[in-house]
Amino acid sequence: MANDRRVMNAAALIMPAMVLSRITGFLREQLLPVKMGKELSQAFLTAYILPDLMYSLLVGGAIGAAIIPVLSGYIAKKDEETGWRAIGSFVNLIFVIMVVACIFGMIFTPELIKIVAIGYGENIEMQEMVNLTVKITRILFPSITFMMLAGMCNGILNSYHKFVAAAYGPVLYNVLCTISIIVFADGTEKGLIVTANGIMFSTVAYFLLQLAFVAKKLRYFRFEIMFRDEIFIRVLKLAIPALMASTIVQVNIMLSRVFVTALEFGRLTLLNMADKIWQVPLGIFAQSIATTMLPALSAHYAAGETKEYSKTLFKSIKVVLTLSIPSAIGIIVLSSQVMSTLFKYGKIQGDDILYSSTALMVYSLALIYQSVVYIINRAFYSVSDTKTPMITGAVSVIVNFILNIIFLNFTNLDLVGMALSYVISVAINCFVLTIIFGKKININIIQVLSPFLLKLLGASLIMGAILFLTRNLFLVSTDSKLLSSTLQIISLGFNVLLGALIFGILGLLFKIDTVKSLLVVGLKKLKVI
Repeated sequence: MANDRRVMNAAALIMPAMVLSRITGFLREQLLPVKMGKELSQAFLTAYILPDLMYSLLVGGAIGAAIIPVLSGYIAKKDEETGWRAIGSFVNLIFVIMVVACIFGMIFTPELIKIVAIGYGENIEMQEMVNLTVKITRILFPSITFMMLAGMCNGILNSYHKFVAAAYGPVLYNVLCTISIIVFADGTEKGLIVTANGIMFSTVAYFLLQLAFVAKKLRYFRFEIMFRDEIFIRVLKLAIPALMASTIVQVNIMLSRVFVTALEFGRLTLLNMADKIWQVPLGIFAQSIATTMLPALSAHYAAGETKEYSKTLFKSIKVVLTLSIPSAIGIIVLSSQVMSTLFKYGKIQGDDILYSSTALMVYSLALIYQSVVYIINRAFYSVSDTKTPMITGAVSVIVNFILNIIFLNFTNLDLVGMALSYVISVAINCFVLTIIFGKKININIIQVLSPFLLKLLGASLIMGAILFLTRNLFLVSTDSKLLSSTLQIISLGFNVLLGALIFGILGLLFKIDTVKSLLVVGLKKLKVI
């Protein structure tokens, strides 16, 4: 139980940072379409697909899956120098690859844009927008190297159980990006280009901040790549499949972005608006728990503590489900209100809100499945199995790709088709991973969790029903835009707090153990008890 509490306390410690990171990140995403309009925002979002995809494919999942289990293991054995010999080589190799990839990407940007933006085609009317997208892409490409270096710093900090410093770095990045958008985004192409430069330099500041935190831990770091070192070879064997597995979230989302460019221009902006909403609770809940869980699971596995390992794993799954299921149902009920409150001003109006809120309702289900995927993936990494998540993740990408083609060409689902393709692929990945890992530890995870899930789902549905009846409180017809916006914010805030209160009460009445645990941890952090 002490280890469970340690993971919960660590997660609670970094959760405020995750909240700030997601809120500031969301603010950054929200301001762009509001200030630039959905057409210019689409040019920026399309430009961002390439550097984001390259970062995800080359680095994303490798950081946590390769660095944390290996380095934390050697730290526990009081042999940091040996661990750093391999980790240092890994960091240097990835850095070289990223620099080469950036140069390649900047040279062949026009050709690559045609691949990721299938809707642009050879339409002459689109040529001006294509040229703008190419310019912005070339500006943003160097940012992936600095994001990679910052990510490496975070992986090192997490290995030393320094979670808070790693968690607050993205807040600075998001704040600087937001300032760039506020100051430079003026609805013109020139303003968008200057904004892109501001965002690129924000990544430099992000890396320098993380470097300052991690500098004291770099005493064993060397600028060399020891290709024949056995530990380095082990790290690569972990990193390559883990890299593929952990990028599934981004690759699947990018597939949706690629296919949505074939719809009416501006739809990508609307899809991105919906996508960012459900990812706020995903980052706050699932990533907080997964980040603190991996070092704990790795330590239990290395020490042969089977019982403690299982307790930590099941506790983590239960907590993330306790947070994600009611959140998903709340988003479904309040989707239209959420989108109207956050986006219905500036250049986003009317039908745009309808399209994006409908997509959000579908996307909300992904919050549950993807949260579990985060936890189960880390469980696989903790036992040095990175191939299984890679294979199941690859299957989910294939499913997503096929479904996108079907929905795009044979239905009129529009944005909903893109969101539904993603949700189905993530759900398949979730169930397959859970079943396989259950067999690995000789426990039927779904069967063990069934009684817990029934109570949790019952409490969440009752909460959703009450929210459905109260969601329009404080909303009255008024000619004042300021008053109308204020009432929308008050109503949404009231509904969120009411939903949390109702679920908390029902959780205690239904004797859902994780609800009590979360309340205790929260009250202790607030120094109430």
